[in-house]
Amino acid sequence: MSTGTILYLVEGKNERSINQQIRSINSPDILPPGHTIVYGTTIYGLFREVEKFIISGEQFDLFNILIGLENRIENKSLEKITKHDVSEIYLIFDYDPHATNFSEEKIKKMCDIFNDELSIGKLFINYPMIEVFRHCYKLANLDIPFIDTRCPLPKAELHTYKKYVSAFKPEVQNINCNDTIKKVFKQTIFKSNNMLHSEYKYPEKKSFINQKSILDKQISFVEEFQLLSGIPLLIHHYHRDEFLKEYLSI
Repeated sequence: MSTGTILYLVEGKNERSINQQIRSINSPDILPPGHTIVYGTTIYGLFREVEKFIISGEQFDLFNILIGLENRIENKSLEKITKHDVSEIYLIFDYDPHATNFSEEKIKKMCDIFNDELSIGKLFINYPMIEVFRHCYKLANLDIPFIDTRCPLPKAELHTYKKYVSAFKPEVQNINCNDTIKKVFKQTIFKSNNMLHSEYKYPEKKSFINQKSILDKQISFVEEFQLLSGIPLLIHHYHRDEFLKEYLSI
C-alpha cells in the first residue's frame, strides 16, 4: 500500500469518470485514491513526446511532460503537486488499433519503458479503449461470462465502439453495482491468466499476468483481440493477493 501521493495519467476524461464511479461505491480503496491528470490524446501521441528524449539521449522524466498539462481545462481543478510528493505513477491508455498513428512497435516500446510505478510509471492498456470496462460491466450485469469475448467490431469500425457500447443494454449506463464491479474485476483477472497460461483462475503469482505478455498476445490475435480492461489489472497489480482474494470472495 502506498503512503505517498499516487498519480494517474489517463488518456481522456472518460477514464476519470469511470474511476470516480468505481471509487464512489466501494468501501475499501479498491482503486487506490490519487490525482488523475488527463493527457488528452492517444498513447501514440505520448510516444512522440517520449521519443524526443530517446533520440536526444536525455534521461526521460514524465514530470517534464506533466508540467505542460496543467492548463488543460480537465486539469484546472487539480491541486499543485511536485515530483517529490508522488510515490507511484500509473498510466491508463487505450490500445486504439484504428488510430491513424497506431504502431505495434510504438506501443511495445511504451510497455517496455513504462514498467515501474515507483520510478518512471507503469502502463495499463484497455483493449480496445476505456469503454471496455462499461461493456464488460453490462455483460456481467446480464450474467454473461466474457472469458472469450472478442472485440465485436472490425478495426475500420472501431471509431464507433463507444456508440456500440452505449447502445448495448442501454438501460444500464451507470456503473453503480458493487457486486457487478467485483464480477468484472474477477473475470478480467481470470481471463488474463487464461489468455497467457490456459487456466481460468486467479494467477498463482503476480508476475503470471503482465502488460507486456498481454500486449504480445493481443497483437497475435490481429483484429480478433480479446476485450480487456486495464483497470482490474492495475488493481490486481497494486493489492496484496490475500486482500484481493478476500474482497473478490475467491
